[in-house]
Amino acid sequence: MSAMILSDAFNTFYRYIHTFQANQIDKGSFDRLFHAPFTVFTINNDTLTLQTLDDVVAFYDKVRNIVYPAICAPNEFQFFRLNQLVYTALSSSTIQIAQQYVWHTAPGEIPRFVEAFSYLVKHIEDVDGWRICGLIEMHSDYFPDNWTPISIPDNWQYSNSLPIDTLKTLVAPGGLDG
Repeated sequence: MSAMILSDAFNTFYRYIHTFQANQIDKGSFDRLFHAPFTVFTINNDTLTLQTLDDVVAFYDKVRNIVYPAICAPNEFQFFRLNQLVYTALSSSTIQIAQQYVWHTAPGEIPRFVEAFSYLVKHIEDVDGWRICGLIEMHSDYFPDNWTPISIPDNWQYSNSLPIDTLKTLVAPGGLDG
């Protein structure tokens, strides 16, 4: 897979991270990032197939504005930073990107949790661009060690201010499918 193709796919991924963290979860922003139907697999929920972009927006809005605050309470979610980032090519037009990331909360922007997901990112011919088509949760302890590592930009890199093994490992809570 060429460096240009990878760059385009990762640009979509980084735009998603920025959009999620800025809480700009709306159809206009997500139209350039996601493709429906969109499949979500988490450890504690039934597999979801979100049929429309509106469904994808509603799912991510729930995660960002209901689930994250509930997990962080009594603290407040601030942002996350990437600890590890890897990918594997599935075809010439599809890659899977895995991120292990650390949640920081207020007060003090303290690292508290570590979590891991992978994203199916595919070049969609109809829009001539890369879109995220699926989300797969993985337990952080099972993060892929045989995929190709990617250098993380400084602004997204976890600082290792607390060792990863001292942070609470998260998996998505039940109830995301209802």
